[in-house]
Amino acid sequence: IRYRFNSCCPYCRSRVRHRGLFYFYKTEIASLNHESKVLHFAPEPVFYSLFRNKMFTYQTTDYILEDVDFPNQDVQNLTIADGVYDLVLSNHVIEHVPDDEKALSEMCRIIKKGGKVIISVPGNYTRPKTVYFNNLRNNGHYRDYGIDFLEKMENVFSKVEVIDLHKFDTSGELAIPENELIFIGIK
Repeated sequence: IRYRFNSCCPYCRSRVRHRGLFYFYKTEIASLNHESKVLHFAPEPVFYSLFRNKMFTYQTTDYILEDVDFPNQDVQNLTIADGVYDLVLSNHVIEHVPDDEKALSEMCRIIKKGGKVIISVPGNYTRPKTVYFNNLRNNGHYRDYGIDFLEKMENVFSKVEVIDLHKFDTSGELAIPENELIFIGIK
């Protein structure tokens, strides 16, 4: 659908979304304490230094990766108990699953009351509707989201915030374009 040239850093291999999320995650984890629990779906190595060796509990999960705390977890049908986590991170995950609404519900289920789920998904947020694909030849994606993703979030979470990661690129050096949105669901 779209291709971003020069979006990957030649040094650390971070992409545009990682650079913006790095700054946003730093603000979120500053409020965590030693009792806080964080779960990261499909954890990207570019974030390991940010989360490891902090005073909160940081755990990882993935459907395919084996070198995570909870391997073989299907985000549409998690085996994790209700209300365990204060913060759940999901960066470009749910576009890869058939039932994104079930995935959102499962993520909401495993966070505590007042907990947050931070989600980024590929999309064009100037477009009103999500585009659905008939096959997985689009990078394994079932869909490319439009701004109607916000409605899906509002159907699951009691409160939803939207942040444009472009705001962290004050100098322009991070190459984070406008409308690089993340969605925060609060239980």
